[in-house]
Amino acid sequence: MAEASLDDVEQALLSSFYSLHYRRELATSDASTLDRIEVALISGSSERFRWVVSLADGEPFDLMWPLCVRSDVFNGRALLRKYDGNNFSNMPPRWHDYGMLSSSFFHDLWVDCDRIVDVLERCYNVENPVVQALFEAFLILRQNGSVPRAERAYLSGLLDRCREVLDRSGQGARMVSEFLGRMVDLWNLHIWFRRDIDTSDCPVAYLDGGAWLSTKSLMEESSIEKLLRGTPWGDLQLVEGSLPPELGRLLQEKFVRWQLEQRTYDPLSIGMAIAYMARQMVEWRNLNILAVGLASGLEADKIRSLFFRGGKM
Repeated sequence: MAEASLDDVEQALLSSFYSLHYRRELATSDASTLDRIEVALISGSSERFRWVVSLADGEPFDLMWPLCVRSDVFNGRALLRKYDGNNFSNMPPRWHDYGMLSSSFFHDLWVDCDRIVDVLERCYNVENPVVQALFEAFLILRQNGSVPRAERAYLSGLLDRCREVLDRSGQGARMVSEFLGRMVDLWNLHIWFRRDIDTSDCPVAYLDGGAWLSTKSLMEESSIEKLLRGTPWGDLQLVEGSLPPELGRLLQEKFVRWQLEQRTYDPLSIGMAIAYMARQMVEWRNLNILAVGLASGLEADKIRSLFFRGGKM
């Protein structure tokens, strides 16, 4: 497909699972082909994630929100960035729609709230853990104007509430806890890579609760090899001179492979949901890379080099 055209991708989507989502865009939107494809991919992937959640019952159902928290993370961070003084876009992002809060909640805040205080007023009396975390993040944004620090507060609030769910859960909680811990490791590595260029008086602090990387080691180590040594992250094939984006991509792919591996331990465990959702995430990202690459006129080899290689189910 990397040697195809955007029209070929459109035809492929029309004969795939994404068909209904793409046809809806054709009927209701006058956007470009690329925009329609991107919306259909998000909509279709979100539907699949919600389907997995609908299959769960009892303890597995309780564990699904921590697995779907990425939706709330993406949407909340996108909303916070609207109020960054350097953000000149008034166009809402393409919301994810498989978390505890619906995409319509975030979209309504985006459209209706021109000021931070408007968001705070809308969120103040809403009894929902995601909204509470969002409220706390916007309080920090109002106080110091730092979007990165507000994002950290938001993520920290979401993680605290996820851990409350895990504390009440049984056997599957260990696997989901490591899933969250590895997400924290990746967030902290993103901060670590930027440690030499963050010149602010109050740099963003590392999050607690990483699976394998302690805040102590993150603050003390200056070598990525030494930092990752002795951890599951440490067997990466690091190339000398690799830039942070390349290293971040390798780490993300390793995280995906770990998720896919969880299906092999117990076919009746929460690991099957973790693996299925990881597989869907890889498909979504790669189809999006393909569409954007073709629309941008990239060479086929360049597009292939950008594909996410998480492994196969």
